[in-house]
Amino acid sequence: MRLCSFAVAVVVGVLVLGCSGSDGASSPGGGGTGAQSSLGGAGGISASGGASGASGSGGAAGASGGGGAPACSGECTPGTTETQPCPWGSSERTCQADCTWGAFGACQAPAGWRDMAPSSSAGIPGRKNAFAVWTGSAMLIWGGSTSDLAPGAYDPIKNQWKKLAAAPVSGLPVWTGSDLVLVSPNPAAPVARFELATSTWSTLPGTLPIPKRDAFAFAAYLPATHEVMVWGGRKNSCPCDLSDGAAYSLTNKSWRVVATGPLEPRDDTRPAGVVWNGSSLVIFGGGNHSGGRYHTGASYDPVADAWSAIPESPQAGYANLLAFPLGPKGTLAAFWSGERFGGTNYNYPANDGAVWDATQKKWTLLPGVPGGGAYNGHIHGMAFAATSAFGVYGGTHYSNGFSLDGTGSVFDVATSTFTALPPGGPSPRKWGVAVWTGSEAIVWGGEASGVLDDGKIWRACGASGAKSAACSPACGVGTFECSLGALACSSKPGPEQCNGHDDDCNGKVDEAIPSGGACNVAGANGVCAAGQMQCVSGAMSCVAGAASSAELCNGLDDDCDGSVDEDLDGQPCTTGQNGACSFGSGQCTNGVSSCSQLVQPGTEVCNGLDDDCDGTVDEGC
Repeated sequence: MRLCSFAVAVVVGVLVLGCSGSDGASSPGGGGTGAQSSLGGAGGISASGGASGASGSGGAAGASGGGGAPACSGECTPGTTETQPCPWGSSERTCQADCTWGAFGACQAPAGWRDMAPSSSAGIPGRKNAFAVWTGSAMLIWGGSTSDLAPGAYDPIKNQWKKLAAAPVSGLPVWTGSDLVLVSPNPAAPVARFELATSTWSTLPGTLPIPKRDAFAFAAYLPATHEVMVWGGRKNSCPCDLSDGAAYSLTNKSWRVVATGPLEPRDDTRPAGVVWNGSSLVIFGGGNHSGGRYHTGASYDPVADAWSAIPESPQAGYANLLAFPLGPKGTLAAFWSGERFGGTNYNYPANDGAVWDATQKKWTLLPGVPGGGAYNGHIHGMAFAATSAFGVYGGTHYSNGFSLDGTGSVFDVATSTFTALPPGGPSPRKWGVAVWTGSEAIVWGGEASGVLDDGKIWRACGASGAKSAACSPACGVGTFECSLGALACSSKPGPEQCNGHDDDCNGKVDEAIPSGGACNVAGANGVCAAGQMQCVSGAMSCVAGAASSAELCNGLDDDCDGSVDEDLDGQPCTTGQNGACSFGSGQCTNGVSSCSQLVQPGTEVCNGLDDDCDGTVDEGC
């Protein structure tokens, strides 16, 4: 029986890209005051505030630092810190006021990709097409291409796998949020439930009320009614493809037949995308053993036991879809990649997706991953999703032939853009699993030349990432905060500053910035040197208050040449007297101008001038 290839665990949170990080591997050994200890062995403990302790693989714990006489007697000096190694990086603790050590903090995982322990280290075989879910503290896997009926749990903090008790029966897995439930397509087999809290299996009463089949098209949990729903499937005796379903109440321990809906028969050979959007189960695409491929879907309301048809999607993919919820409280159903349909594109990977908004009753097309052409959609790959972003990794792409993919990208819903994951991820593979822990993406298993038992973990930012460094959002005042494993730029409107940025989010930049007061313009003389500090191109600059002009007798350097009242002496001027006595020579003394009379009164002659300066010209001539 083939299980769903693309199980996605969604933790309500925000996966925001602010840094992608580099490969986060640490080199063995090394130490230093307050430094992040490296991976390996028992490791040493290093202390700040004094001599550093020994660290490194197998090192003994170092002594706490000195830092002066303690305020009290005890095991450490208040304020001193020390670190200890953990599977990923290090953790830190601080000496408290009573001279006792506080508890070590959480392990500070490095940014980028890091290796996982192989599942075979705990006797859990590798597999493809497995089921995986994030439980809140571990990745739980089950089934796939293996005869092993025991679930496996992976703890990313300890980097350890644990093999759990084997299931009493096989079936299609569903996660309820606390339990793993298996439903067999054989009515003779009971429903089995694995309680994670007690790590025990139990079988539940009741008989599947629909005919026996070889496989279901899908199984899903219905939180609104606390039921497990199974639908469709195939059987060897025709009609081979089925479109009926049933739901098992985990509260009442009983089955009911699901109402007949508008979906054409589908099975597990070309899986449909299935997403719970908070109120209904959304099913889109898929195909069947007979070769049918569908570009339509429907939603099922378990409370009303009613179906509603969904119009055809604008995306290119039809079957083998990656599916996951997005948006606040997971109310949007997203479908990505899948097999293209028709002509030369038959079974080729689609490089786009779409989101169904049940409230608005509309589809929104998602763009393709940049690069690789139309067929780089990570079909048969792995997906992880949070509220406002999702990531895809691995799978198959086509470029003059089909080949396995060893790359990944994260799509930011807010900006509608893809950002490539850094190199150093898992080897190329398909049919693996991925989960989002709320701070990291775990990518594991699948198939390459054979089934795989390895994987890697990607973290956008280390736990010790910057938490107060300034950043520049589209508007507002921002600071970087390492939240949910991602370095995000958190912002809010603030007072407008001279920085070329819209700090108050009113659509204007650097408006109404007050003057910074008087200043001197560098390299300028005279009146050109006197300025005011003003906001210019995002920075406060000294702007001249006056331009150069003709020199005046005013005690100022009007022409800004470095000299005051120069070249004004000897210039022609008028004395205010009559006739020839009006001719004078100008003088400028201490910024005050005067006019010295050049001609004294004389005898009037016939020359058209007032020679005797009496106000009459050529009188008696």
